[in-house]
Amino acid sequence: VTACDCNPCMNDGVCQESGSSFVCSCPQLWTGALCETPSDVIVGICDSDPCLNGGTCVLLDIDNFFCNCLASYSGELCEFWVDPCQGQDCWGGAQCEPRGDGFECVCPDDFTGITCRLGWSPIDLVHV
Repeated sequence: VTACDCNPCMNDGVCQESGSSFVCSCPQLWTGALCETPSDVIVGICDSDPCLNGGTCVLLDIDNFFCNCLASYSGELCEFWVDPCQGQDCWGGAQCEPRGDGFECVCPDDFTGITCRLGWSPIDLVHV
């Protein structure tokens, strides 16, 4: 049994025995004793905050990233606003209004529910 048998190196690092211990040889994107720390090269891509409108930068490799956009934005950098009411089906003459990262159907008095599909009428309570 050697120190490298348990594969201690992370992120595709290569374990090399060194006496009774080991040394990890890290790939280009990683550093640290066990290749556990992203190198400055890869961290720098998202440090510039390339994603717009609340999008989150996700690193793919040294040269590539993608933006994880909020539902109301699209595009490579989340630069395009997407109307959350487009394609929504508010019933009963309800008005769709954008709200935060989604939408709300503003129901007329006789409808209720997320898309105003449920009929509603006030009930007079009679105390006996």
